Amino acid sequence: MEEPAPDGKVETKKGRDDVSLQFSLAELKKKTNAELSEIAQSLKISGYSRKKKNDLIFEILKKATESKGY
Repeated sequence: MEEPAPDGKVETKKGRDDVSLQFSLAELKKKTNAELSEIAQSLKISGYSRKKKNDLIFEILKKATESKGY
């Protein structure tokens, strides 16, 4: 099993162009709700528009982690 990156980033391949996205908790906390909603939409997270900021961050990190096979 792979170990998480030491910098705390989670990497996933998602989106229309199969672009590699990297997320860290600190980076996501700096983003606006609109930016987080955009990321959530690209990751196909359901109900993203009704979630609070912290819940949305958790869902983004969860989805990115799941896509890596963890």
